[in-house]
Amino acid sequence: MDVLEGLNPQQRAAVTHLAGPLLVVAGAGTGKTQVITRRIAHIIETEAAKPEQVLALTFTEKAAREMADRLYDLIGWRSFSVPVMTFNAFGAEMLGRYATHIGRSTRGGLLNDTQKALLLQQRFHQLDLKYYGLQPDLFEFMQRLVGYIGRLQNQGISSAKYGEFVRELALNTMARHPADIDEQADLAAIYDMYEAIKTETGTYDYYDQLALPLEILRQRPNLAQRLGELYRYVLVDEYQDTNPVQDALLRSFVAPGDNLFAVGDDDQAIYGFRGADISNILDFTKHFKVKQTVTLVQNYRSGQPILDAAYRLIQHNDPDRLEALLGLDKRLVGQTTEAEVDFTSYRSPVDEQMAVVEM
Repeated sequence: MDVLEGLNPQQRAAVTHLAGPLLVVAGAGTGKTQVITRRIAHIIETEAAKPEQVLALTFTEKAAREMADRLYDLIGWRSFSVPVMTFNAFGAEMLGRYATHIGRSTRGGLLNDTQKALLLQQRFHQLDLKYYGLQPDLFEFMQRLVGYIGRLQNQGISSAKYGEFVRELALNTMARHPADIDEQADLAAIYDMYEAIKTETGTYDYYDQLALPLEILRQRPNLAQRLGELYRYVLVDEYQDTNPVQDALLRSFVAPGDNLFAVGDDDQAIYGFRGADISNILDFTKHFKVKQTVTLVQNYRSGQPILDAAYRLIQHNDPDRLEALLGLDKRLVGQTTEAEVDFTSYRSPVDEQMAVVEM
């Protein structure tokens, strides 16, 4: 199969771009997965790189499987040598390769949330806390702390950074109630203990699969250079969903001007509650010295009236959108005008949910 067959001009431009970084702004239903897989196939078919020199990163196992399946349909058995994986799978692979380079063991394996809480519960008596006293249900308390630590990790806030924050609070006692400072000091002590437990037991968590590789590459720039030389082309799906740690990990081994290909759409950024930082895609062209962007606007999913209504609504986010920042035209063009937009008001979320179910 000709990997360029059936592509529209914008898709073809994205697929055939081989030199330097590229941002592809792909609106909903514009065929972004097809563009990524066709691009990988084109890189391999033109011998711009070997299959093992192309790294494709996405966010879910389902998306990675779909990408791998499509790639197999395009280039057959050669697709087995292309590393197509989630960010966390990539991080876990790096831990397996390089953790010993910074004296870190991974013999204890990946922790789930229950195991985290149990480990903290076993060591809780070692802490001298000022704010938190005896707990009627210590395990429940630890589960809450595990969730709190996870939110800090998602934002790239290490235990060291959190400790600095608490020390600054203690120096500025006029700004906070003393009990608030004590509470933060307790949380910092628990966070420190959690990190110490993982180091001692050779365990790591979901967030460490990204944070530890980043630490490794920062401490060992020779490994960052090694990765940059190994992966001549790096492709990232749904860049608007990246969090600060994922963005920093990419920047640690992909130099500005290198072949980083990012597909995303700031108008589809909905995972801020999970730590995603929309500024990653908004600042992408500046960080990686991108000279060219491609905008996919041919929509293959919805009728034009729906697309026009969505466009009018999303423009209320201006000027903090790529369309305004980069001077793009992101108005989607549908394949049909046979569509209708209905607006219905409901008294409550429950009423709305029941109506949707009935429809």
